[in-house]
Amino acid sequence: MSGSWLAATTTSGGTPFFIKLALTQTDRSVVGTGTIEFTNGTVVSTVSVSGTHTYPTVIMTLQASGFEPLIFQGEFAGDDSVRGQLDGSGFVATATNFNRQ
Repeated sequence: MSGSWLAATTTSGGTPFFIKLALTQTDRSVVGTGTIEFTNGTVVSTVSVSGTHTYPTVIMTLQASGFEPLIFQGEFAGDDSVRGQLDGSGFVATATNFNRQ
């Protein structure tokens, strides 16, 4: 999981945005930071990330100031792709795929 990751997804209202993460993995623990951005590059919020990776499963909590936590749960779909869903902070089982950059 160590490295830079990008997901493109949409809000429940249909607004597209990116989640950009810089992650470090030690044993099964995953930590990092990132941003939530509109597709025009405007940063909505910075996030801190904590979670676990037990291949192929990835579970991450993204915490942004002023928002409820976002929970991503997914599985590796290749060496550089994790497919899953976002829940929390207004998201309900929203399909989201992270790709290593």
